[in-house]
Amino acid sequence: MGTEQARRVAEHLQQLRASQPASQEELLAWYQRARQFTDLLKSDSDLCNRIPGAVWRYLSDADIRMKDAEVRVAQESTMDRFQSGLRRGVFLDGPGIDRQQVPVRARVDWTCEKRAARLPQGTSYSTVARFAEDGGQWPPQEAWSIVLTFAPGAAHGATFAATASFLVADAPWERLKPGCSFDLYEGLKKTATVTVLLTRPPQP
Repeated sequence: MGTEQARRVAEHLQQLRASQPASQEELLAWYQRARQFTDLLKSDSDLCNRIPGAVWRYLSDADIRMKDAEVRVAQESTMDRFQSGLRRGVFLDGPGIDRQQVPVRARVDWTCEKRAARLPQGTSYSTVARFAEDGGQWPPQEAWSIVLTFAPGAAHGATFAATASFLVADAPWERLKPGCSFDLYEGLKKTATVTVLLTRPPQP
């Protein structure tokens, strides 16, 4: 990312941060501006790939920040560091930016084989995830487990909403970028495809 490009990203992000929503109407307007910024980032594949997961989460978490002061403080602190680097023309990524260990909202699609087998009876499901970063070899030398949590009975459908997080703190949380997909496996058998949602819908 070039210096000028980094500074433009910082300016767009600052405009969003300066207009934090305080009502449902303002929240809807904020998400519309965030979508425009997201579209701008996605129009440049190199830029899109270099935006840390923490930034994508910030763009989709406005409704959560309205309700949870702890999340708001943590995310704003992270954006302070990220923007500080961008204003200097430095693109900050790595553990200091990305590894917030923040669960994400996701859509889960069971495979036909899993639906024919035993589905989770409770409100959580944990197994190994296969990401694009793992390459073609499966299983890899190092794999990471994902935990899905969901409403009672939700997992009985072919497709359902869930919250996804890594099982351990030192996992590569930056992989949980909105819009990305990964697969879940039990041994060598694929059980589901998980898609991290691009935008968190405003809560009533």
